[in-house]
Amino acid sequence: MTRVFLAILLSSWICGVSADSVDRVAKESFEFAGLKRSYSLFAPVATSSAPAPLLVLLHGSYGSGAAIVSWWTALAEQEGIVLVGPEAREREAWQLRADGPQFIRAVIDQVAAKHSIDRGRIYLFGSSGGAVYSLTLSMLESQLFAATAVHAGAWRAPNEFRAVPYAKRRIPIAIFIGDKDEYFPLFAVRKTQSALEQAGHLVSVTVIAGHKHQYADVALDVNRSAWEFMKANRL
Repeated sequence: MTRVFLAILLSSWICGVSADSVDRVAKESFEFAGLKRSYSLFAPVATSSAPAPLLVLLHGSYGSGAAIVSWWTALAEQEGIVLVGPEAREREAWQLRADGPQFIRAVIDQVAAKHSIDRGRIYLFGSSGGAVYSLTLSMLESQLFAATAVHAGAWRAPNEFRAVPYAKRRIPIAIFIGDKDEYFPLFAVRKTQSALEQAGHLVSVTVIAGHKHQYADVALDVNRSAWEFMKANRL
């Protein structure tokens, strides 16, 4: 995947995001491990007195927290979901050392300091590179996330499957993939599904006919289906 192609992909993604949604996404920062780290935050206007569910959103390569959060704002408003989209330390990819569980937990704590969060209803969603990292993070933090959903991602490298034994809880996972995806073929998704199911995890795979890799093409439909899957679970 070239930088030029990624830039075009990112541009077309951002163009599909409404200006109103972008305006309501707040950019926040804090210090973690001696570095300034950033995340995008959205909270619905009308929230109940009860703690809200929190959805952690992981962007794809060369993407941003603000972009992926903006695709979820309308649904979050309807469902009363607080959204947070952390930024990977390096935009090219999420890295376990720099963006590991401690960083994700620190982001969640930052959000919880501003909004009342239900710790039993913290969910994880990622697309593309964010999807791959979400799968790994779900294994490492199976007792943090109630459920995970991903779009256009799967494990492909043998070392990525090494995360499976680290899960301390059987976590529900939904995978949404296009049958024309240029980067994550169906056989990789099925291999990932098999590894997870053999370890006892509940895995739902939705194959989208004619869909390639771009999240913007299916974001609203995938988000609704992903949320219906995730919200049925809690710790």
